Amino acid sequence: MIEGKAYIIKGVKAEVCVQCGERMYSLDEMQRIEEVREKIKT
Repeated sequence: MIEGKAYIIKGVKAEVCVQCGERMYSLDEMQRIEEVREKIKT
């Protein structure tokens, strides 16, 4: 959440644990997510 608002970033690739549902993101995907977060903040 950013400033109390939730955002959806489509097209994010992740591996998901079939036992607990935890999502694991590659370094490239995490960098992309952080870039999008920074754009939203400004």
